[in-house]
Amino acid sequence: VQSMKREPVELFAAILSADGSVFELLDAPAVWVDGRLAELYGIPGVTGDVFRRVVLADRRRGGVLGMAAVLAATSAPNRTSPVVRGAWVLQTLLGQKLPEPPPDAGALPPDAGTKPGVTLREELQRHRREQRCAVCHDKIDPIGFGLENFDAIGRWRTEENGKPIDASGRLPDGTTFDGPAGLKDYLLASGRAAFVRTLTRRLLAYAVGRKLQYFDTPVVDEITSRVLQDGGRARRLFEEIVLSRPFLWQEADEPSGTHTAAPGAD
Repeated sequence: VQSMKREPVELFAAILSADGSVFELLDAPAVWVDGRLAELYGIPGVTGDVFRRVVLADRRRGGVLGMAAVLAATSAPNRTSPVVRGAWVLQTLLGQKLPEPPPDAGALPPDAGTKPGVTLREELQRHRREQRCAVCHDKIDPIGFGLENFDAIGRWRTEENGKPIDASGRLPDGTTFDGPAGLKDYLLASGRAAFVRTLTRRLLAYAVGRKLQYFDTPVVDEITSRVLQDGGRARRLFEEIVLSRPFLWQEADEPSGTHTAAPGAD
């Protein structure tokens, strides 16, 4: 577990030190692993507790979508959860707000995903036939299905209960993709601005130590635009945040409109 937790920290530190692109959080050419993670990922030649950078032969890993820490945290105890994984991508990476499920939406049976000859995807498709549930599931589930090649703790697999994994996804707008690499392509093509904006909001809120308010929106928009124009450079994002008005003019979390300059802010 400690190795899983450390991997995203190592990746983020590497991006910052090399002044890389924040988009490497979505699709990186390498992973940072120790012996335990390397064994879990099926990467040969890595032993011991020292984390090291390993260049990947394909795009199934590389970035947060292929990290065991994320994949395990968005799974059920005994199986994957395409719904939770899809919602995590939409909310955490793209900043979308999803409605709460209706109170009578129902749930999958406890043995879901364990029946011989039946995949979890097939059980979910039966479960979401109700139109009021399908409205959200049509947007969430395809993204989660794109990560179904990863089991509940992030190991790669090609079969489930004796049947081949179907990791394809089709979104309501007709967009299709297949597997983690295809999902990354979709996010990098259609979600770049949303991803940078979400990352900006989270880092700015952390930097100023409060929830962002409506009056912070112009600053978030401005930083997002500048970082996108600069190719997503990580250091540019941090520079923009520390030079922003909310950071230089920090105050209590209240939309009063009265600001007191921090010492030296002028």
